[in-house]
Amino acid sequence: MLSGTKNRTKLITFRLAPSEYERMRHACDEQGWRSISEFARVVVMHRVQIGTSGRVSLGEDLTSLGSSLEELEHSLTEMCDQIRRVLGNRRPKDEAAAS
Repeated sequence: MLSGTKNRTKLITFRLAPSEYERMRHACDEQGWRSISEFARVVVMHRVQIGTSGRVSLGEDLTSLGSSLEELEHSLTEMCDQIRRVLGNRRPKDEAAAS
């Protein structure tokens, strides 16, 4: 643990999409963390430490990029689903003619 046994009195809350929560829960299970809170605290504090030291590795940059791309993919999928609900399952005329 990064902060040892210090008395923790401050609380931070943030919201996750269901898919983000499942990814976090899966990572906790795979890596053997006691709780999602502990995992989130350690990861955030590690990121804060890296940010203040100015050392960022290529691997961390790629991991961050991968996470951003996953979030973008999730958002695009949600938007496509919303568009389908509004417009129905219509296909463009060119596609329908080719079928």
